Amino acid sequence: MTHKKWQPILSLSTVAILLILTTSACLPGRSGQATTGGQTTPAPSGPAAATATPTSALVSVPTYTPTPITLPPTYTPTPAGSETQVPTTAPITPTATLTVTRAPTATPAPVIGELLVNGDFEEPFTPQGTGTGWSKFNTEGGAQFFWGDNDWLPAVASGKHSQGMKLSNIVQADRYIGVYQTVSVIPSTTYTLTIHGLIRSTEANNGSYGHRMQWGMDPKGGEDWQTVSAWMDLGWDDQPIDSASPTMGVYTATITPQNDSLTIFIRGWSKWPVMYSRSEFFVDNVSLTGLKGGTAPEGEESTLPPTGGGRGSWIPLVGVGIILAIALWEVRRTFFWWRRGGRD
Repeated sequence: MTHKKWQPILSLSTVAILLILTTSACLPGRSGQATTGGQTTPAPSGPAAATATPTSALVSVPTYTPTPITLPPTYTPTPAGSETQVPTTAPITPTATLTVTRAPTATPAPVIGELLVNGDFEEPFTPQGTGTGWSKFNTEGGAQFFWGDNDWLPAVASGKHSQGMKLSNIVQADRYIGVYQTVSVIPSTTYTLTIHGLIRSTEANNGSYGHRMQWGMDPKGGEDWQTVSAWMDLGWDDQPIDSASPTMGVYTATITPQNDSLTIFIRGWSKWPVMYSRSEFFVDNVSLTGLKGGTAPEGEESTLPPTGGGRGSWIPLVGVGIILAIALWEVRRTFFWWRRGGRD
């Protein structure tokens, strides 16, 4: 009986003891004893023992705010056949006016000189019998015509040669034989023409007017002697063909051309037909002197249409270059920003 009566009491006591032991072991600093330097020190008890208060530390954790991501615009292809070319930059309107000033051309000093070539006939003669630089002309038929180098000194004005022209067997009236040369001149300028010459014939003793020498001019530089409108007599009478010491004649005239070229013609004229007759015409020291050089135009200033090549036209180009550089830089930044996932 007694054993059964105390059994609940022992059970409750046992539970109480275990509860006390468990609570004491769980409290900090409440162990039954402390160890110091290898010795066991009783744990303090009573009111003097301090009760430990647990503390907590606050940790600041940053709040993450995601940056919005802006993707590049999506490329939308333009339908075929509706392409419109849009200029990347505004057209540049040139504002500079290019003014060109031509450097003054050196103006040659006027030179008075000889215009005819080989007027003294000292240069070699051509196969046609004319002096170098000269050409020949004559009427057709009615006589025999000869041109050649004359070295007979009584018929030479100076030097060793003169131009010889001969007619023989004259069977028709008004037979002509001559030479000519074209030169460049300056209009409205005065020139001096000089001719030396001699006439000899088999009929000189019968009269002094059967054979004459004349000169003419084409004011436009033509080469057709039959277009000459006026022939001038040189004033020389023919002399006997067997004379050992004939006299050379000299003729001088002034010419004022109206064009930039003219042609000088010199001809011998046999007026009447005489069978077995002969006439000789000699020409030497033919000269045409005057102004040889022209005057070049002075430097002049001309204004050309705007071309954009003048000073100041580079300013718009520099501006366009800067704008393009900035645009490329921004595109590059956007591309790398997008590659990094939108993170700066």
